[in-house]
Amino acid sequence: ELLLVYVSICAAGILLFNIRRQGWTLPVLAIGIWAFVALVVGIIYPALLQALKVNPAQSSLEAPYIKSNITATRAAYNLNHVTVHGFPASTTITPSQTVDNFDTIENIRQWDPDPSISLETFQRKQGIKSYYSFPSLGVDRYALGGGLTPVLTGVRQISPSGLLSQTWVNTHLQYTHGNGAAVALANQTTSNNPVFGVSGVPPTSSKGLPRITEPNVYFGLGESGYVVANTKQAEVDYQQPNGNNVESHYKGSGGVQMSSIFTKAMFALRLGDFNLLISNQITDKSRIMFVRDPVAMAQKAAPFLSFDQDPYAVINDSPGPDNGHIDWILDGYTTTSNYPYSQNASTQQVAIGSTLPGSYNYVRNSVKVVVDAYSGKMTFYDVDPADPILQAYSAAFPGMFVPLRDMPTALKAHLRYPEDIFSVQSAIYGRYHLTNPAQFYAASNAWQLSPTAGAGPQSQALLAENTYNNQGQLVSTTPARMSPQYQVYSMPGTKPQDQDFTISDGFVPASQASLSGGTQNLNLTAWMVGQSDPRHYGDLDLYQVPQGTIGPANADAEISGDSAVSQQITLLDRGGSQVLLGETLMVPIANSMIYIRPLYVSPPTNPQPTLQDVIAVLGNNVQIAPSLSAVLSLLTNVSLPTSNGVSGTGTVPATVSNLLSQAQADFKSAQSALAAGNLGQYQQDISEMDAAIASAQAVPPSSTSPTTTS
Repeated sequence: ELLLVYVSICAAGILLFNIRRQGWTLPVLAIGIWAFVALVVGIIYPALLQALKVNPAQSSLEAPYIKSNITATRAAYNLNHVTVHGFPASTTITPSQTVDNFDTIENIRQWDPDPSISLETFQRKQGIKSYYSFPSLGVDRYALGGGLTPVLTGVRQISPSGLLSQTWVNTHLQYTHGNGAAVALANQTTSNNPVFGVSGVPPTSSKGLPRITEPNVYFGLGESGYVVANTKQAEVDYQQPNGNNVESHYKGSGGVQMSSIFTKAMFALRLGDFNLLISNQITDKSRIMFVRDPVAMAQKAAPFLSFDQDPYAVINDSPGPDNGHIDWILDGYTTTSNYPYSQNASTQQVAIGSTLPGSYNYVRNSVKVVVDAYSGKMTFYDVDPADPILQAYSAAFPGMFVPLRDMPTALKAHLRYPEDIFSVQSAIYGRYHLTNPAQFYAASNAWQLSPTAGAGPQSQALLAENTYNNQGQLVSTTPARMSPQYQVYSMPGTKPQDQDFTISDGFVPASQASLSGGTQNLNLTAWMVGQSDPRHYGDLDLYQVPQGTIGPANADAEISGDSAVSQQITLLDRGGSQVLLGETLMVPIANSMIYIRPLYVSPPTNPQPTLQDVIAVLGNNVQIAPSLSAVLSLLTNVSLPTSNGVSGTGTVPATVSNLLSQAQADFKSAQSALAAGNLGQYQQDISEMDAAIASAQAVPPSSTSPTTTS
């Protein structure tokens, strides 16, 4: 490049000198020399150097640059503090290990938050009225009965499209807000349906979950359009069984006060609605709320941040004025594409749905945003003071970011290590766990996120992710990567009773295989866990497993190839019902990795999935049964009582143990009848099994500990 600079200066001198000569010879000579040198130095010489010197010894010559890239990338994605462990991934689990890890078994998530599964059931069971809807479900945990319990939380928001009469007054002045939330214990089921700890309108709480004292929801996910609160028109809070409306007037500080005719005129112009100017229902105390989606609100307040794809709601039971309020929690990221020597994240295939920028090579989850669902008040918390980018923003906007120590303790207990950053960290770490330049160059031990069959209608195929060029043409179809999984379980190597709220992803050997051709090794190589509970928030642990350990995609294949599962699905598919499968959960129990996949059935009309069966895989052993306790009893040869969501100690009554043993025998008999095509006997055995389980559930629970069976 320096040579070209000198040649260009000489060529410029020749052209200037040619002003006096006024001929073509010197300009042609100058341009020719420049073009020749550019061709030789810029193209031919580098190509020869690459072919004759670099390629024969590329790994050693590029080692210093590879080392710089590894060091910078691990620092840019905050991967220097991953704790690496070994994990045996045994394909057997002893009865004593099962008993010791009963807390983890109790907390296995049975209800999948996928929109096609639990969200549909929430809508049918807790929608109450056509003008209420749940836009999404968040996976969280609450401390119940002295231990953590996984939950699914949905906020009951207003849906104007469900109003029978969509007049201007109805949609903008009267039906202005949703009502409360529904919280289901994700690890429990009753009569094939979720167990709701917070339910109804107005919302009531049970199972130890906090009460909602301010149920009115003015700010919610996906809320579009505007409402005007505190007008002469009373606002509907909810409808009583007798058909009478319970109404109120907004008393919060959300939105903008319509304090003058000028303000009304400006909003009428801004929103294109003349009614705002002429309506006699709007007073100077009324408040207009026109940006009501927490994500949109945060983006307007801090456009220099990126936000996670999955905000979630928390019942804030902090002492004080916010007690009983519903708060949204959003994760904010700082990013840049200018971190020296770091690898750009666009080169990684992360889980579908990430909302991080298209190009960046540095990311930190430095901000937590709390949005009050009633008032719309936003608080930006600084959770990573060491982030230099956030330091710059804090200096530019003094007072905008509040120290994390000022966050209420009750909210800290619900912080989650966010999905987007964990997904990209996992994808990057799959290659950058190799810190030796020679090994990194060979990439023989590189990993990638495991493919997945996802959740939804049952299929033997892995989910596909298509790549298109600028002309919209399909370039390639590759298996989609698994999304991070939120679960509550005991971390390997810790006390079984120490339950943690975790996020995890699994790795398989890296491959260029696509769905259209080629094969890929889908064995598990390792799995990464991020911790969310306050005492270990942000800790990343990696567990490496022996070669040949089956991964999530292998477990899906085992399930698809199992005759008992296939026959059960065929049986359930009759009559137009649709079979839905939850995502395959990775559950570490003692030294083993058990895969759990719930099976749901939804009617052909008015979809309302119910939990029909649970499938469990340990090594090549596949079992299916109508409940989690039943399927794990078959898998581990331990009689497990039906979970009540609260861990206990003591001894299972003999009556319960005998009933569960009878249920287990009935189930085995049913499977034999199904294999023989005797559907009548199959139905009889299943009915007897259900009766035995119901009888066991009816026994007064002196304890919830499991007992071993022979």
